[in-house]
Amino acid sequence: MRHISELVFKQKTVFYFLLVCILVGGVMSYLSLSKLEDPEIIIMQASVITVYPGASAHEVEMQVTNVLEEEINTLADLESIKSTSSANISRIDVELEMTVPQNEIPQRWEFLRRKISLAAAKLPKEAQPPIVIDDIGDVYGMFYAMTADGFSYQEMGEMADYIRREMLEVEGVRKVQIYGAQK
Repeated sequence: MRHISELVFKQKTVFYFLLVCILVGGVMSYLSLSKLEDPEIIIMQASVITVYPGASAHEVEMQVTNVLEEEINTLADLESIKSTSSANISRIDVELEMTVPQNEIPQRWEFLRRKISLAAAKLPKEAQPPIVIDDIGDVYGMFYAMTADGFSYQEMGEMADYIRREMLEVEGVRKVQIYGAQK
């Protein structure tokens, strides 16, 4: 039985060819790697939140959560549906199967929104319209604080809105939210 070292010495051209192939493949793989600092990760989960003021947990379950779940169950490619009903609020977490292609996920959330809007007509009139939150995976890259001595809250709010509009025009910025706005 021959050792690998003997084969290398006897078949030097084959060895060098394989070595060059491995090196070229490694360099090409390295150059094709994505190098984003915060790569985009698409979350395959969404939440449906419905507020039903003055209702007990049982009323929320029967009149809101069950109605919405029945409509959501008609969607295709769902991995799981988990719901929580408490006093005044219903939360339904919907997760897609891992086999759903990433480019189709926004379309699936649009289907979910349509189903929820259809089911909203069956909800009690006191219940607020359901909200579909599908951007749970958004990551904020930067937080800014704003202070301004001698300016009113209204003037600060107007300046914050102006900064928000300007930031949305910067390439690569998708979302800007203002927190803590004073009335």
